Amino acid sequence: MVLLLCGLAAVFQASGSDGVAFDPFSFQQDGLAAPEVDVGWRQIADTLVVPEMIEGAQATSSECTFDVICVHTFSRFYRNGAEMEMTIRRLKKAGVEVVSVTQPTGDDPSQSLMRQIIGIFDEYISRENGKNVTRAMRESAKQGFWNGATPPLGHRIVEAERRGSKIKKRLGVDSVGSELVRLIFALYAEGHEGSGPLGVKEVTKLLNAKGYRTRRGSTFGLGPVFGIVTKACYATGKWPYGCRNSRTRGLNNPADIVEIDVPVIVPLVLFEQVQARLSAHYPKVTPPRVANGPSLLVGLATCASCRAGMTRTGTAKRGKAYSYHNFGGCHAKGRAVCKGRHVPTVKLHLAVTQAVRDKLLTPECIAAFVDLVRQKIETADIEARKAYFQVVAPEIRVDDHKIQIIGDKASLAAVIAGKQTAGGKVSGFVRKWRARQDSNP
Repeated sequence: MVLLLCGLAAVFQASGSDGVAFDPFSFQQDGLAAPEVDVGWRQIADTLVVPEMIEGAQATSSECTFDVICVHTFSRFYRNGAEMEMTIRRLKKAGVEVVSVTQPTGDDPSQSLMRQIIGIFDEYISRENGKNVTRAMRESAKQGFWNGATPPLGHRIVEAERRGSKIKKRLGVDSVGSELVRLIFALYAEGHEGSGPLGVKEVTKLLNAKGYRTRRGSTFGLGPVFGIVTKACYATGKWPYGCRNSRTRGLNNPADIVEIDVPVIVPLVLFEQVQARLSAHYPKVTPPRVANGPSLLVGLATCASCRAGMTRTGTAKRGKAYSYHNFGGCHAKGRAVCKGRHVPTVKLHLAVTQAVRDKLLTPECIAAFVDLVRQKIETADIEARKAYFQVVAPEIRVDDHKIQIIGDKASLAAVIAGKQTAGGKVSGFVRKWRARQDSNP
């Protein structure tokens, strides 16, 4: 008969009094090698993953290479009484017996009942231990200590105090990582060398191109960079502990979440500015083609007849490319709703640019501001020009013989005064939000 030892290195848990060396591996291995276990069995393995072991025994029951699974205690085999009993029964059908060194049981009904009771008690003790550990860790977090998880980038674990032989830890500032976090926020909010604010993807590309690496030496990805610019603890100095259940990965009750004090790395004003831009560029709010697309008037120009948005199309003929702006109402709903318009891109861009430059931005209205804006809307990069158009001309209606540019004076006044308008609340006088689509009162 063959003996399979299970549950040694993989699932052992250390326990014992302070100051006393205790090796659970050696202790339980000695129990498995005790004389009462040696009944002619031959050991063929020290550790196996239980699910793989069970699947292998069931799949090849006729050619199974072992007959007995010997564990130190049944709690080393399973912590759930029902699952343990069902697994033991499935293994028995496959010709494999599960025995315990310290909790011997037999095959008669009373011994089977005793094994089930032991499994239920083991499950209860495991749940009680888990509850006590969770309560102790939450209390440690309330006192401001770090419980051992990997700290966020820019922080490091430092010793706070000693309680006997126990070292209590807090988070401190990592000089190298904190500078990298500030750089990521600055790139997203302000850009690099006059480029203007960058998106998450462009920030990621720039970090990798400059040779920056994560704490583990890997290149940055979109997910880690997005996680950094959305992590509130960098600005608030509060780390939420216990947000998710470690077993189910579900969200815990908000009342059970504990906030741990951590060092502040990024100013709160900069963090709020980044969050406002992230909200404005969220794909479900603003399509990526509007936020990052190459077309100047996407998201601004609408059809004067059906109010449908603009789509950009193009064609090539005799080696020359032609670009047009179409309006989607005719394509989506038919000519009964809108007759459709087909406007050359260059012609539309030129007409709108000249109208904004010559009629909206006149020296009489904004003498000190007009020269700078005129220069920007003609010579700046596409992102900067698009930002100016969205402020001074939030809606552009294209008809057959005229182009109507609609803006509001409040937004223009806010730009002249240097006030931030992005991420603010919806104004009551904005025409899109008025029930009858009428003018401002």
